[in-house]
Amino acid sequence: MSGIPEVGQTVLNFIDGLWEASEAERWTDRFDPADERVLAARAPDSSREDARRAVEAAERARDAWSRVPPPKRGRLLFDWLAWIDSRKDELALLLTREEGKVLAESAGEVRRALDILEFTAGMGRRLGGRVFPAEESGVFCYSD
Repeated sequence: MSGIPEVGQTVLNFIDGLWEASEAERWTDRFDPADERVLAARAPDSSREDARRAVEAAERARDAWSRVPPPKRGRLLFDWLAWIDSRKDELALLLTREEGKVLAESAGEVRRALDILEFTAGMGRRLGGRVFPAEESGVFCYSD
């Protein structure tokens, strides 16, 4: 499964552009609820410090991301949408394995995520504001 965790795979935190374990060096094992003998995945038991570092990294990245023109941001999200769509069956299976949902519910959840992402990606071309009449000359009132 390309890019999707295999059964029993160890996954990591993605913080500040790097995949890494928790600074606490603790792990949690997630078992398939349908068969608790099957390890679905092993993941970091992340700490408050891990969360703080992730939030700070996101805050640092926000300024650069906000300078990317909206149509280009939309294209990046459409690329992500295509990646998810090409793996929707694998993602539904992974969701079922991890949460114990029936496969049809998991597939519906993935479909809903795709619909939301498609709407959000399309906003890159639909952004706009309105111009309002001003009370004073030389004043330009608008919304963005």
